[in-house]
Amino acid sequence: MKTELIDSTWEKFELLVASRKPTSICMLELIKALEPEMNKDTYIKLSKLDYSFEVGEVREQLIKELTASPLPETIKGIWFGINTYLDKENNKENYAFYLSGSEYFDNDNIEWASEFDYETSSGIFLLGTLNEIISIIKKDKKIIEIGDWIFPIAYYSFIIINCLQDNQFRNIISKNNKEISIAIGYDEGDYLNLNIE
Repeated sequence: MKTELIDSTWEKFELLVASRKPTSICMLELIKALEPEMNKDTYIKLSKLDYSFEVGEVREQLIKELTASPLPETIKGIWFGINTYLDKENNKENYAFYLSGSEYFDNDNIEWASEFDYETSSGIFLLGTLNEIISIIKKDKKIIEIGDWIFPIAYYSFIIINCLQDNQFRNIISKNNKEISIAIGYDEGDYLNLNIE
């Protein structure tokens, strides 16, 4: 991948996160920004996906998880980790995310997210739309490399930002610790610190 494309894509992603617009709008704006990097058919298929319905599902599932197993007061950082998991039944890799917490947080060094003091009971969250995105872009050699890098972190970040705009969700996250910090990213790669407010 070209460095300038990586930089401009990440910059667009950060601007969209900061905008706090709905997930569907952010995804469509990111896809539009990357349109020159993909085939027309890929652009059409990605533009037609519904990026809004999973926001509510994720919010409700996380509220359920955090209500059943509240974050301890000692947790300073929440990590929404992104990884791939093998579906052995279908012999297919899927992207998923998980929520963990740490008693330590460092805004400038992600190493805090390598050891956890809190984990949800259900483990991973699979999102069908993201795996549809990946299925679409894998058929397009023009976009696969940058798309496989930016779309998972962007989609999950847009969803979590939208969840954080919900008072019930935000209150559950910060119930025991008003100064909790959140980051989202790949277990072995790029990440973004998210602002709760």
